[in-house]
Amino acid sequence: MLSHLKRTNVFFGIIVIIFIVIVIRLAYIQVYQHNKYRQQQIAQAYLKVETEPETGMLLDRNGEILAISRLVDSVYVVPKDLYNRLDEIKKLSQVLKIDSGELCAKIISAVEKNKLFIWVKRKIDDNTAQKIKDLNISGVGFRKEYKRFYPRNTMASHLLGYRGIDNQPLDGMELYADKYLKGEPGLEYWHRDGRRRLFTAGLPEKPARNGDNVYLTIDVMIQHIVEKHLLELYKKWKPSSAQVLAVHPTTGEILAMAQLPSFNPTEYQSYPPEIRRNHIFTSAYEPGSTFKPFIVTSALKSDAFNMDSKLFCENGKYKIGRRTISDHKPYGWLKFPEVVVHSSNIGMSKIGAGTPKEAMYSMIKRFGFASRTASGIPAEHPGLMTTLNKWTHYTVASVCMGYEISVNSLQLVLAYSAFANGGYLVEPQMIKEVVDRNNNSAYKMTTTKLNNPVISGQLLAQMNSILRDVVTSGTGTAANLKSFTVAGKTGTARKLNPDGRYSTQKYRSLFVGYAPVESPEILVLVFVDEPKGAYFASLVAAPTAGEIIDDTLKYLLRQDRSGQIARSK
Repeated sequence: MLSHLKRTNVFFGIIVIIFIVIVIRLAYIQVYQHNKYRQQQIAQAYLKVETEPETGMLLDRNGEILAISRLVDSVYVVPKDLYNRLDEIKKLSQVLKIDSGELCAKIISAVEKNKLFIWVKRKIDDNTAQKIKDLNISGVGFRKEYKRFYPRNTMASHLLGYRGIDNQPLDGMELYADKYLKGEPGLEYWHRDGRRRLFTAGLPEKPARNGDNVYLTIDVMIQHIVEKHLLELYKKWKPSSAQVLAVHPTTGEILAMAQLPSFNPTEYQSYPPEIRRNHIFTSAYEPGSTFKPFIVTSALKSDAFNMDSKLFCENGKYKIGRRTISDHKPYGWLKFPEVVVHSSNIGMSKIGAGTPKEAMYSMIKRFGFASRTASGIPAEHPGLMTTLNKWTHYTVASVCMGYEISVNSLQLVLAYSAFANGGYLVEPQMIKEVVDRNNNSAYKMTTTKLNNPVISGQLLAQMNSILRDVVTSGTGTAANLKSFTVAGKTGTARKLNPDGRYSTQKYRSLFVGYAPVESPEILVLVFVDEPKGAYFASLVAAPTAGEIIDDTLKYLLRQDRSGQIARSK
């Protein structure tokens, strides 16, 4: 009897121990491993999907919208639900204007690979989305995605850039400012049932953080002025391309940037890469006579010449070794400033021969040439210049005329800004301010200058006087204005043929100018590649620069309540 009782107690004891072990194990699983098994259950029953944040807006300095994102429909299908339903596939294909055979093959492939859904067409317009919804086809679904829109179409397109189908930044400010614009993705879950169909789940989600809004330095009114006059030039001279860059010479702010041919960033895929490319930053060229002021600066700085020096310009023809240098007009004796004012190549070659090449090379580098600016644009062309130890007397003569050296338009504009702003190189500015969704400032522009001026004092005054004379009595008279004082320089450069020789048919025409000379508010570069009918910059580029400067300063004067913009007396 006792033995039987012991066996019974042992049995129940074992049962109790097993029960306790099970309870402890369940408690361990429920309490300590809850998250692990919950995640496994979610992974099996739910699909984790990142939610797209709204990309921030690009705006001009006054808050005018240049780029904005809005939600549109993207169409997907559940492959198993539409498998072998050829009529519905054809109807869907007709509305979306896609090949029904390709869609059918895509669906069959997705079924074989056990895919839950496939995209059919993404980011469609509202009208098309409604037509598909009206078809009421089972297995066809919609998902909201952000699409980028550029409400001003082609305006400032090369500066703004564009975004791809997955909202990835591809070029321009969209890429440059993406760290502010992109925001942070969120998280949501879709429920997956036994038939692997997807439904919105009610699980907690991590909301996306929308991107910040970026205010650019450009002004849409100045941009409109620039594009209006550039288009008039383009129609008149029919060049292969043309560009304008307008900056504030003291702050380095880019006020407007335009390039023709242009493109619509919303439909960027419809344009070839060469048209979409921002040549203002990424292309370099020989600047011709617009480079002469920097050589003259080095000649005066090194005391090789002074303002009273005179040079004999050989009546239009001059041989250096085997090379013959020509002027556009025959000149005899010219005073030193007149060599620049009348853009004498012969006079410049003699200035170069009389100036230490080390002084020239150093001054060119100090003005920022042959190295990238501080723009931060990854694809910016640094420009090219032969290293000093390889300079020959031919190199000296060529560089003095703006050949055997290449620059990009941004470099040239910033270098001229030093003449206009008191002698300082400034960093280019493209972002005025960044504001988050709570209207807090995340970034504000500050003007950065080099510690030491490139040019100052009497030398600076002399260069401003020379550049002013170019416009009042030299090759730049077409840019002269009644209302404002303008200083600047023309440049006409031959282009290289594929055989390495300079063309006698293809030219570049340039003008760089700033105003008012007393206190400059704008500096403008006009660049025209291969104009037809005429090629001298005095005829092609200078008039457009003058018109842009005049209209812009009149616009700024209307905005300037204190009346601080200087008019001509």
